[in-house]
Amino acid sequence: MRRFLYFDVLGSDFPGVLLICSVLCFLFTGCNTCVGIVSNPGGSGVVTVTNPSTCSVPAVKGNLRPRINLSRALAATPSRVRHIYVTLRGIQANPNASADDDSGGWIELAPELAHKPLQFDLLAQSEESCPPNLLVPTAVPADVYRQIRLQISPNEPASDHSVLEQNACGEIGFNCTVTEEGDVRTINVGGSPALINITSAQIADGFFSVAPNRDADLEITLSGYSLLSLPATQAPELVPTFTATLVPPCAPR
Repeated sequence: MRRFLYFDVLGSDFPGVLLICSVLCFLFTGCNTCVGIVSNPGGSGVVTVTNPSTCSVPAVKGNLRPRINLSRALAATPSRVRHIYVTLRGIQANPNASADDDSGGWIELAPELAHKPLQFDLLAQSEESCPPNLLVPTAVPADVYRQIRLQISPNEPASDHSVLEQNACGEIGFNCTVTEEGDVRTINVGGSPALINITSAQIADGFFSVAPNRDADLEITLSGYSLLSLPATQAPELVPTFTATLVPPCAPR
């Protein structure tokens, strides 16, 4: 008989839990028992397994749903720009705060975007408990994540990139601004490659934790931005500032 015992000790007394697990390992020796721990960053990712030659630990996952919001402070700031449309083709997270774009360990948080990109209005305001730009919950490995990146569809996408079913920017590209006068202008977002990184300094507490078999929303909030003017032959560069925090799942009204 194989038993799997998991302890979620996020925010708990980690040394105390280790002592309990040691006792359990002693009691269940010879019973083919696995004891797994998902811990806080002080002991991140610690997994203790008894009978390692015969014990196979199943992947432990939690459900995470990204959502993109506008900060109240930014919403209250007067601006001629009424809409900033940005097309996302991926949202990923990495446990390593220093991971670069070519590093391994990037986990997909919204895999459906790779096949069906979504265009978001970063300045959209909603009073609903569940904003309209909510994505589908995704099962991701239980871990502590310290970095997020947003993959942006360039205005001239590669041939293997899916296109939008509806495009608020029209024929000028997939990322644009719309002013209060109705002027639509193409913008460049994220450089080349088109990526926006949300570092640990921009994540509440420097990390977010995905707990086993639990549901949570990852709230990604636009807290500021600037539009860099470039030569007349080039589109302005959008430089956004995002913050991120883990919140309970929103409930539709």
